[in-house]
Amino acid sequence: MRLLEMWPPHEFTRYKFSERKVSRRHILKLGVASVISMGLHDKEPSAFKQIGNYTADIFSHNADSLSKIENSTGIPAIEMDVTQLPDGTLVVAHDEKEYYQIPDSQRYQQNPTDVAQLIRSTGAKPHIDIKNVTDASAFNSFILGEEQKGPITVSTPHHEFLWNLHENGFEGQILFTLRDDKAVKDFLKKYKKEDFDKGSFGVSIRFTAFSEKTAKELKERGLYILAWTPNTSLGILDALKKGANGITSDMPHLLKQIGKNVPLSA
Repeated sequence: MRLLEMWPPHEFTRYKFSERKVSRRHILKLGVASVISMGLHDKEPSAFKQIGNYTADIFSHNADSLSKIENSTGIPAIEMDVTQLPDGTLVVAHDEKEYYQIPDSQRYQQNPTDVAQLIRSTGAKPHIDIKNVTDASAFNSFILGEEQKGPITVSTPHHEFLWNLHENGFEGQILFTLRDDKAVKDFLKKYKKEDFDKGSFGVSIRFTAFSEKTAKELKERGLYILAWTPNTSLGILDALKKGANGITSDMPHLLKQIGKNVPLSA
């Protein structure tokens, strides 16, 4: 068993204590040892334990290398960031700059088709997060080709591209990326329930950019909610409580905790 699974680093932080407002001066006065002791002796159940009471789909965030994919074994969906270079080439990277910082000898490993195949070899579904689009036809060909190999999810802040992809016959899950409060408000203002009567639509939304009210409005439109990227027990718990259907995180051991306390019949 991996060390992180044996001893999750957030387990010692009790939920109730973590919500208290403690000033820097107060922390210095108490001393670090005293503060940690307060957390350890808080009788409230930890956020780490509480997330086991909720169910949600789990996505491993930004698993764009062999080691990250190996660490995500057991997670049913793994994200790969895909950037399109000025010449139209598709590569697995956050952006062009990041791609060219990869040593020449390793760039061949950033081929999206190969990375998607590697993800599928673990039994997971590729979640393709599109960072930029310079040639929509190249992206359409790649995504529609990958769809023939098995389930796939696509997200991007370039919403017009997603509509175009849908019109070109993509039947997989389409997630409109919403990065901040303004993007969420504009999206809710622009689209109604009838706009999503075909296909499988949802939003990929920053976990701090929505509330229970927002989640309700999105779900009233028939939309799936994938929350990114809470990397602490508290952040994941907050997203689950607000109504997220799925969670994207860099912390596989936290993702694997979701639903652990839910009866199998639930």
